[in-house]
Formats: sequence, C-alpha cells, structure tokens
Amino acid sequence: MIVCGGLMMKNLMAATLAGGAILAAAAPAHASPGGYLQELNDRGLVITDVTAALAVGYQVCHWIDTIPGYTGYEAAMELSEYPELDRWQAAEVVVAAVGNLCPQFEPGGAENP
Repeated sequence: MIVCGGLMMKNLMAATLAGGAILAAAAPAHASPGGYLQELNDRGLVITDVTAALAVGYQVCHWIDTIPGYTGYEAAMELSEYPELDRWQAAEVVVAAVGNLCPQFEPGGAENP
C-alpha cells in the first residue's frame, strides 16, 4: 500500500485497472524497480505494499505503450479518482513510473528512435 498525506491507498491493485498513460520523460536503459520505489519515497509517498506499488507502475507503462494518444496528464487524472491520492500524488506516481520502469520511452529507445 501507499500512504499519502496520512491517507492509505487500500487497494492499489484497483488502480492498475483504472487506465492511463505516462509523461514522455527520460528513462533508464532498463527498468529499475528499486529506483521507482525510491523515487516514490523521495517524493513523499510511503510504500507499504511493494508488489502493489510495482504493479501500478508497470501498468502505467503498459497503458502509455498500448493506448494511442493517452498522456501522463490523463493517467494522473485517472489515478487521482481514488480518494487516497490527490492529483499531485497521482502525478508523482506517473512521473516515477515513466522515469524508472518504462525504458521503452528513453530517448533513442524503441519508442523514440
């Protein structure tokens, strides 16, 4: 689970079904689950369920990769519909995911030759 601003996201796995995509940002040459979790922590999101948090991050990568025209803004808005995350916190999840878990969006990568 992720604890955000005193509120607990009780079912992050549900967020993986919400739909969304990611901001186009530089990503590592390979997925970095540890980097993703650390960035969430650095941004003030406390992870209490690592498996669920990683599932959300990888799902965000999948959405941006498979839903044409879907943006990071839309992904954050979708995630922010859960009362446990406000818009800023949802955006933090999206940014951390694309920066650490979506190597296909790296400049010069498969999606950005």
